[in-house]
Amino acid sequence: MFEYLPARRSQTVESFSSTTADSDSISQVRVPNPYDWLEDISSDETREFVAAQNAALDRYLSTDTSGSSAKNSFMTLLQSLVQGEVVNQAPQSAGKYYLLRVSGCGRAFPVTVKIWKQDLQTFLQFPGSTSNSFSPHKPPQVFHDESDEGGTLLSSGVSKGGKYWAYSTSVKGSDWGVIRVKEIETGRVFPDEICDTKFNNITKPISWWGDLGFFYQFWQSCTEHNAKPQLRYHALGTSQADDRVIHEDNAHPGYCFWLQVSDDERFAFLSIYSAGQTCQIRAARISNLGDQPKLDFNTEVCDNFDYKWEYIGRISREGQQLYVFYTDRNNGEIVGLSLGSISPSHVLLVEGIDAQTLKLAQAIGDDRILLIRSVDVRDRLQLLSIADGKVTAMDSPIDTVFHVGYDSASQDIFIIESSFSRPLSLWHIDGKGLGISRAHSVVTRPVKLYPELNSDASGVSNKQVFYSSADDTKIPMFLVSDDLHPISADTPVLLYVYGGFGISVIPHFRPDFLVFIKAFRGIVAFANIRGGGEYGRSWYLAACKERRQRVLDDIHGALKYLTDTLGVKRKPVLMGESMGALNSMSAVVQHPDLVSAAILNAGPFDVLHRGKSGLGMRGLEDIGDEKVPNEFAAIFKWSPLENARVGHQYPPALFTAGDQDDLVRYSNSCKMVATLQHVQRKLEGNSAIYLRICENLGHGGAISTVKAASISVERWLWLKTTLGLKIYDE
Repeated sequence: MFEYLPARRSQTVESFSSTTADSDSISQVRVPNPYDWLEDISSDETREFVAAQNAALDRYLSTDTSGSSAKNSFMTLLQSLVQGEVVNQAPQSAGKYYLLRVSGCGRAFPVTVKIWKQDLQTFLQFPGSTSNSFSPHKPPQVFHDESDEGGTLLSSGVSKGGKYWAYSTSVKGSDWGVIRVKEIETGRVFPDEICDTKFNNITKPISWWGDLGFFYQFWQSCTEHNAKPQLRYHALGTSQADDRVIHEDNAHPGYCFWLQVSDDERFAFLSIYSAGQTCQIRAARISNLGDQPKLDFNTEVCDNFDYKWEYIGRISREGQQLYVFYTDRNNGEIVGLSLGSISPSHVLLVEGIDAQTLKLAQAIGDDRILLIRSVDVRDRLQLLSIADGKVTAMDSPIDTVFHVGYDSASQDIFIIESSFSRPLSLWHIDGKGLGISRAHSVVTRPVKLYPELNSDASGVSNKQVFYSSADDTKIPMFLVSDDLHPISADTPVLLYVYGGFGISVIPHFRPDFLVFIKAFRGIVAFANIRGGGEYGRSWYLAACKERRQRVLDDIHGALKYLTDTLGVKRKPVLMGESMGALNSMSAVVQHPDLVSAAILNAGPFDVLHRGKSGLGMRGLEDIGDEKVPNEFAAIFKWSPLENARVGHQYPPALFTAGDQDDLVRYSNSCKMVATLQHVQRKLEGNSAIYLRICENLGHGGAISTVKAASISVERWLWLKTTLGLKIYDE
């Protein structure tokens, strides 16, 4: 029996307006909030609670006599998984150079290297001459080392003329950044420092106006309760105090902003986000106001928050210039915008296809568009000819596209491929030679800038299965395992889920998951549950608000499938992060018998107090608004804090959160842990419920590889100790 730490329970009871199941009449529901004091993360009482919980986890892990050797085994395995250089993103075009962010080789932080474009072209033409590694006449030089500033890169952007590079560095591991500027030719750092910046909804590149300055989102306060974002312009070489406000919305203080400048620098496109990744788009013709851009956003591209929209380039069609946008409307469309006349007009260039989800697109030259479509979470590359509207499939070995980069000067296309079993891979397509007549046979060439890695990830493969949810909807799921070790009754299984904001769980490389597979000879399953974007906007909306139970049903279905079909004796471990942690905890509260343990990172569990817990407006479309009576009624049926029952047995759970996370404050995890410990306090067979609040960790995980490894190792140590898992060193 576990001795839980005492936690004061207040007498706080709050009232919420709710509709009833059989009518629209509104009644008041009184909801206890006994751990409301934990919402104040600056109080001494909360600090003492956190310190005591962290110490309790330390004591628990120390009870495992093999803990030291296990920790060494996990760390050694982690280090062996990635031994060389790993490309993190597609190259950024910067004048006569490419900037390429790489990690690995034992570095605590990634570096950005500078590569001469002419040398890369030589390598692409004669890849065999360098034994499949990059050793040109002028080798890549380290342009920026993130360890010099002690923080990871949050975002960056190259000026239009390729002279300067603006980059945002994380502050204390948080999502807040400081923007600085480097001269690309010399590496000289300008004295400019732009503080109190953050992308709240989704991380985006920093956009420049020529070589004169850049746009950024500024928050007037560092506390989310009274912070209000503004879109500002910073002129290079000036003080931040002189920066000009480009756009703000005092009537909607929760709105966030991002700006893109068109390729020809004639127009600026303002994206306005409310509660998620969908946005409004407004356009403005750019005119000069001295050394400042003058922008009047009086053209509506999209006037609602129903879909995602993003500018992807400029094309020529029937003598008309069109500014092209990707939108996830109707499972993915490409829309051209004519801005040459007094009355702007939209042209539908690519229609949506029900069976193929358009997830990415990029204009190539002025007459083609590269399309990335997903069919059952596997990607297909296609090429659209603007001249005749013909779409041709491209024969490509790439299964999952993570990122597309494009150099408009050379028309080189770079694709980052994602995989469960190996680090990100860089591929190249010659855009100039990419004719529609030969698109089906285009050469998609791997760019091996560095020697092949000898990784312990070899032998890991995945297969895709489909299972039925409660309403008979077929849900795809990937099973990742080590080919060398067949499944047995002792094989542990980890199920990872997300299910929020229309974000797809695509095949992606995570060394910590491979440690689970290798060290425990386990299986990691990734369920593409509803609430994600695997099948487009409809897959997301199918699990929003009053339909949220479908997310939990999809998780329950995955757990049952894994237990019933794999023949293992132990129930799966359930893991979720952020919205996935909320979904996982809600699923566990409803059916605790389906899992052996839960690992929950940075979850927004306190859904009835979003304003106090950091979410703000984010997630309103997903889970609903507790202030709206019928939406409260739906939330109250599944909210984990309110539905955990005294005397019920819940599985062991490890909660992790960061003290710098102001998107989902760690008070969420504190309240969930206190609740689970309270309801099981008097049970003989109560469970190992533990909490770790990590210092200098934000929501986006902008931390060093060393710190990320230590968090991962502790997670598997807890799981080993709790479930008695065996570590296989060979």
